[in-house]
Formats: sequence, C-alpha cells, structure tokens
Amino acid sequence: MPTLREIQEEQKPWTLHNFPNRKSHTPLLGAVEELGELARAYIKAETGIRGSEIEHMAKKKDAIGDIVLFLSDYCTAEGFDLQECVEETWAIVKQRDWKKYPLTGRPGKLNQFMFDYNSVTPLEEWARKQREEMLKVDGLGDDKPGPTGDRTEDPLGTP
Repeated sequence: MPTLREIQEEQKPWTLHNFPNRKSHTPLLGAVEELGELARAYIKAETGIRGSEIEHMAKKKDAIGDIVLFLSDYCTAEGFDLQECVEETWAIVKQRDWKKYPLTGRPGKLNQFMFDYNSVTPLEEWARKQREEMLKVDGLGDDKPGPTGDRTEDPLGTP
C-alpha cells in the first residue's frame, strides 16, 4: 500500500493535467464538501433511510477517501507534505491524556482546577458570594424597593 507521501506525489501530475488553473483553495473547499457528504451518509445510516447499510458504508468510505485526496491536493498547493503534517501532529496528539488531564490533555495549571461537576468550585462559591454582596448593596436582596426601582430579582438572572 502506498504511503500518503507517495499518493501525494502520484497525484501532482494528475492534478496538473486535469485542473491546470485551479486555485490553491479549491481542494480545501472540496474537502469541506466531502466532509458534508460524509456527515450526510452518517445521518442516513443512523436514521436507516435512503439506502441499505452496505450502501451507506460505501458512501462513508468514499467520502473519507475523497477528503484525504482533497487534503493531499491542498497540501501540494500550499507546499506541505501531507504525511509530514500527519506524522508531526500525531507525535503531539498521542502524548495527550484526556482522562488524566481533561482540560488540556497534558499537565499544567489549568488541570489543577478540575472538579467534580456535582460539587461547587471555589470560583462558583466566590461568584455566589459576590452576587449576594451586590444584591445587598443594590437593595435587591430584600423586598424593599432599591435604587434601581421596584425589582426584587437578581440582576444577573441567577437563582
């Protein structure tokens, strides 16, 4: 099986022959259009309409192949090596651990502030206290009319 690099090299003369005056962004738009076709095939398969499971699978595989070929052509137009792009990105992505570091995928300060979604975070507690203080100062925390009129609701719209 040929590598992505080999496919890209093989595709160059074919593209020049068939589309000599195409703009560099044309294959990018083609990739986006094919992504839409992939989504459409997925939706049709998921809902079980307009085709058999085998037909939907064939359409999905065709769209994936077309996406890769359009991206290969786009890389050629931009002077990129598709295989190099994929290899460099994969070298970074495969180091991420989204289970261990759910905010960024890697160690860092942001991950120190992870919390159980059923609990109240320090930031949420601080915001609640700030709201309470603001309501007291504005006179909105009681039933008496305050300086902003006869409202008794929270100005932030929170309970």
